[in-house]
Amino acid sequence: MKLHTNLMPLLLFVVLLGSCKTEEKKQGNEQDFALTSKTINSINFNCADLGEDEMGIPRSILYLTVNGKTIDIAKINNCLPIDKEQYASNNIDENAVDASYGYWAGNGAYFYVILKENEGYIYRAKVDEMDDQPMSYSLFGIYSNGKFFEKDREEKKDKEAELLLPNTFPKIKKNASSKEIEDIIQPNVNQINKALPFLKVISKEVQFKFDDFKSPITIWYSDEKLPVKMKMGIRDDEGLFSNDFEYYFINGKIWYSDQILSKYVFEDEALQHYINSVWTNIQVSEKRFKAWEKRILQTIAQIDNATINSRKDDDKTITGNYELIQGQWQSTDDSKSQITFMGSIKKDFYNGEPISQTPFSISNTCKNESNISAEVAPDAFMTLPEEDQCFFILTLDENLLQLNYVGRGNTLTYKRLH
Repeated sequence: MKLHTNLMPLLLFVVLLGSCKTEEKKQGNEQDFALTSKTINSINFNCADLGEDEMGIPRSILYLTVNGKTIDIAKINNCLPIDKEQYASNNIDENAVDASYGYWAGNGAYFYVILKENEGYIYRAKVDEMDDQPMSYSLFGIYSNGKFFEKDREEKKDKEAELLLPNTFPKIKKNASSKEIEDIIQPNVNQINKALPFLKVISKEVQFKFDDFKSPITIWYSDEKLPVKMKMGIRDDEGLFSNDFEYYFINGKIWYSDQILSKYVFEDEALQHYINSVWTNIQVSEKRFKAWEKRILQTIAQIDNATINSRKDDDKTITGNYELIQGQWQSTDDSKSQITFMGSIKKDFYNGEPISQTPFSISNTCKNESNISAEVAPDAFMTLPEEDQCFFILTLDENLLQLNYVGRGNTLTYKRLH
């Protein structure tokens, strides 16, 4: 990992880049430059052996690895690679980049991938030993623009968070009872909070216009760079930050704010309901209603503006070590010990058996409570918040990963499984 401190080469690169883009447009190339970072340089299958279940049936996961990023494709039995010399006998297209199969007790599935116009087309054939017909392949899925799609083009959800986040604004009647209000709001709040470990997060201190001191804030946001939740520290009578104001969003728009003794429900950035601490819908003057609405929207805007640069840094992380670390790694000290990074989740395996999984983030400092670290580089530290652990990334390339445990000093070394 190289830490760059001289900005001049970067500025020169940006200038040259703009010139190149102009020339490309003159030549009629309409490809957006941002997509060149998603050019497929390598694409292949990988198998993860999960061992046998209680019935003795072998379990495996077939992964598609693109530019070092690994995506779960299918659960199969007894996953194995297929050599090119075997393509013809298995009715596999001669232009296939890679092929793999899973077979057990007379049944299985064969897969191959073809690269066309910077997209990976995955084909599958199901096999049954009782059927003597030649294997017939059909389109199973497509890898395009950094994501995997099933054959019906619906995006495969490989992160639980995306399935949990609500996408419609809950409706509350003016005459709803306290229990009805709580039963509408609380499940959506619980869904959002359950998703937070899977989301990108930024924590920092912000100087607000209405306060003489900096306040700690945290913002969670989605892959689409939309806010999901904001949290702002609030001082008590002794001047200590002992409480939080929380702001919840749906599709990037403010929906609900819990401010300890008062709760506010929005729709399309307009305040709809003021609810007290016992979930009662309180009617107040229009003037006060609008004042609350304006104050909350201004606070959200300040938090959002204060995190713009940090969110840009986080985007750099995603295109750096975050992308490179994706995939399967095996310990050089114990071959039975393996780790897999899939999206923002780290999974640990031993002797093929899953033993744990936890969210992780990569950033310029440790994000957990126990470790204090200086800012070294935008993607120098990996934090496991639920484990209260932080690692400094000593080495990370296509083949080698070395993690130094911050606070303990021991180094863990892994090699990539291709």
